[in-house]
Amino acid sequence: MAGSKPTPVLILGGQENAICLARGFGRRNIPVYISAPVNCYAFNSRYCSKQYPVPSNSVADLFWEELLLSDSHPELKGCVIMVGSDVALEFVAHHKEALSERYLLDDHIPELHLNMLDKRKTLELGSKAGCPVPAFHDVTEIEDVEKIAKEVMYPVMIKPLHSHLFQRHFKWRKYLLANNRDELIANTRKVLNKGLQVMITELIPGPDDLQSAYFTYMTDTGEELFEYTHQIVRRNPKNEGSGCLHISKWLPETAEMGKRFFKGIGFRGMGHIEFKRDLRDGQLKIIECNPRFSAAQAIVLKSGLDMAYIIYCHLTQRELPLDRSYKEGVRRWLVLHDIFAFMELRRLGEITFTDWIRSIKGPPLVFPYFSASDPMPFLMRIKNDLGEGISRRLQLPWKK
Repeated sequence: MAGSKPTPVLILGGQENAICLARGFGRRNIPVYISAPVNCYAFNSRYCSKQYPVPSNSVADLFWEELLLSDSHPELKGCVIMVGSDVALEFVAHHKEALSERYLLDDHIPELHLNMLDKRKTLELGSKAGCPVPAFHDVTEIEDVEKIAKEVMYPVMIKPLHSHLFQRHFKWRKYLLANNRDELIANTRKVLNKGLQVMITELIPGPDDLQSAYFTYMTDTGEELFEYTHQIVRRNPKNEGSGCLHISKWLPETAEMGKRFFKGIGFRGMGHIEFKRDLRDGQLKIIECNPRFSAAQAIVLKSGLDMAYIIYCHLTQRELPLDRSYKEGVRRWLVLHDIFAFMELRRLGEITFTDWIRSIKGPPLVFPYFSASDPMPFLMRIKNDLGEGISRRLQLPWKK
């Protein structure tokens, strides 16, 4: 296919993962189109050649249905669709058959992808596949909580089944914590009153560096196109927020457990699963699974594994890259968020300034938003980040 015009990529949703995808494809002279909420910084990338912003007063799936399944944008026909958010994943899964008639999609099985958006179903499937999971309880009404309130081991998490719906009501939060019976009942009622679905699950104790992740892509025949693992070093806030420091490592046990999960459930497409080691029994236990490109995409690319391009080659029937290895020791660093993480851990007596400096000292470091050749996403992020970071610290009385 040498000399042929490259098939454009259409990125649906995402934020820093969308920026990384745009840069990766753009540097290969592959046209990049983006459709995401209006606040997506990837629109500011020099590699974004066409923009289709979702208006702030619009419902994304309705906007995408008009954009992609009507005849209003014939220039998009034939694009490779890359998914960068849970909302986009849900849209593509619900419309796979119709979308497949016009676009190139990955090998996913819609039912399984939708199950991965449901935290309870993820754990149920993982357990059936032979993977250890944290203890959890299914609740649909407050009476269910009252029945188990005396038997659970505190602290426990009131964890949403669908994170993207939960975060519309509880910004910057992945779950609510309960340290006793009264908190469990009160916080669960708070979530249920929002019309959200939740489960009660144990909080695996220990620091964030016990957490690791496995990435792969499984074709329609079950072949793995690549494998990648990394370790999470810190999150902001601790044990809950987004990772602010990761390091690329080959972790055989994480890879083996990830492979067991994906093969065991018959998964197809792009998969990213996270585990945390439970020091009480030494087992790696499933935290969550994201069947899409994640915020960690920048470290994978910087490590030398361009998994998005590998998937692109597979879908467009190009020759796959022969070298699918990657460098260990590459670190993804979100500077401001990691400063906040350091301040929290130092206040708790869990880290010293020397420890923090040692963890970030020396190359190679990757800054997800920064690129000297593509500076605008970073500059726009900086413009908003300080104000948001200050606001975030002021709005977290629960961290006192």
